[in-house]
Amino acid sequence: MQVLIRNNKAVGVEFVKDGKKRLVLAKHEVILSAGVFGSAQILMLSGVGPRGHLQQLKIPVKVDLPVGQSLYDHLNFIVQYNTTAPLTINNEKAAEPDKILDYIFNREGIYSKNGAEGSILTNVNPLDPRGPQIELQLSNIAYEEGLVLDPNVAFKNEIVKEHLERVDPNSFVVVMFLLQPRSKGYLRLASKSPFSYPIIDPRYLSHPKDIEDFVRAIRFMRSLEQTVAWKSIGATLVRQDVPGHCSEEIYDSDHYWRCIGRHFLRSAYHFVGTCRMGSVNDPSVVVDSRLRVIGVDKLRVADASVMRYVPSGHTNAPAMMIGEKAANMIKHNKTLRYNI
Repeated sequence: MQVLIRNNKAVGVEFVKDGKKRLVLAKHEVILSAGVFGSAQILMLSGVGPRGHLQQLKIPVKVDLPVGQSLYDHLNFIVQYNTTAPLTINNEKAAEPDKILDYIFNREGIYSKNGAEGSILTNVNPLDPRGPQIELQLSNIAYEEGLVLDPNVAFKNEIVKEHLERVDPNSFVVVMFLLQPRSKGYLRLASKSPFSYPIIDPRYLSHPKDIEDFVRAIRFMRSLEQTVAWKSIGATLVRQDVPGHCSEEIYDSDHYWRCIGRHFLRSAYHFVGTCRMGSVNDPSVVVDSRLRVIGVDKLRVADASVMRYVPSGHTNAPAMMIGEKAANMIKHNKTLRYNI
């Protein structure tokens, strides 16, 4: 797929459907909402992107912009705690008929919840003025086979097997998010074919301060073990290391947790930034404050790719806000044109 650009103006889109190339012309303007990876890929296939990269792939350059240059994402870490209190939701409880019927008839009980019982957002580095560096999402779902074999967790089978042997049915899960990553990745085209997946390198933990924030976050999380509430349920941390993965480090040392972070931190799927928004004088920017692609008339991007930086929270609500704001700006432009 590509946006058709004539004389620096978007006039339509070209795409393939049912094996046939199709062309749709735009009456007013073209809106790209293909996501952080899709929108950047389509722009570059259309000739909007870094000049050197496009020339290397023999794609005619329409506008030289830093598309794909500012890829950010949150990392998260799944940790387990065993407890002595039967408070968590496990496979056995979830299969009980009365739990299922309670939801069907009353919309109450364990099936009326999403598993996240609460969140803690806190600043673990007082020298960092940017806001909370971590979020702890507390889940009452037991660490069992149904959870850890989820492909989104993406642990190796031998690690999953080892962890499952250490937890009991009364375990609960804490999901830690690193909210202020400094590491920046990038997206490139693999080829000029729209059917080739782009090259994505998030460069996780390439900035040394990110792993130090993780260690601080671990220390904060472990401090909760000393609270009356956690002691009352006998919350005990389950070790993460397995043979060949940090078992050689001194347990609970900073080096141990740095090793754990480099092995077990994973994507939170909160990607942003490949079509960055900002001032037209900012060399890192792809779209302006009204989401218009710089240098191309009648072309906007409206999705999480326009965020300048990953927010100190989840990206779902901000992405919805971008869509709502884009719709209002588009309607406003049409109203002005008709009034004139």
